[in-house]
Amino acid sequence: RHMLLPSVTGHMCATSVQQAVTPNTRPPFDPVWLFPVTYGVHLLEEYFVGGGFPVWAQRVLGIQFSNREFVAWNAFAFALICLGALLVSRHARFRFIEIAIAIAVLGNVAAHVIGSLATWTYSPGLVTGVFAWIPLASVRLQTAFRASSRRGRVAGTCIGMFVTVVILAVLASELWTRADQHPRDQRRHPGVRQTPL
Repeated sequence: RHMLLPSVTGHMCATSVQQAVTPNTRPPFDPVWLFPVTYGVHLLEEYFVGGGFPVWAQRVLGIQFSNREFVAWNAFAFALICLGALLVSRHARFRFIEIAIAIAVLGNVAAHVIGSLATWTYSPGLVTGVFAWIPLASVRLQTAFRASSRRGRVAGTCIGMFVTVVILAVLASELWTRADQHPRDQRRHPGVRQTPL
């Protein structure tokens, strides 16, 4: 009985120490929050650099939307990313959301790269996309894959790919329309020399 008392007391002390330490073992900053941070920087480039993305889209792709609409759409997307980051940082079962965010971010970068190469112009948002989002999304995608269940990996990949396909489909449609109108403009004005943008 006297030998049992120290054993029980030691077990209770160890349990108390473990309970006290466990809440602090969680990292104070989850790297998933780097996505909203870099998204904010990306939006600053898209809005202020090179005349702004709406001006570039109208001049190069023929897509017309106002700065107010651009800000509204991106504010909505920014809120979704913040909500996703909050869920991911609160519970491990939501880690699949980070997979979707990473894939969608890479899709956005692909749209900027394709748009710039296809039109031989600078697409506002290209620099932060290439130098911030590609490294961040690549690293976090691998980490989120390892931390997610098989079902979570499938769900995150499907959501991210759906967003990416929508983005690239819109871009491809506009580029196709622009390429189709360009020969017609040349036939309509044969004496006018077409200069690259």
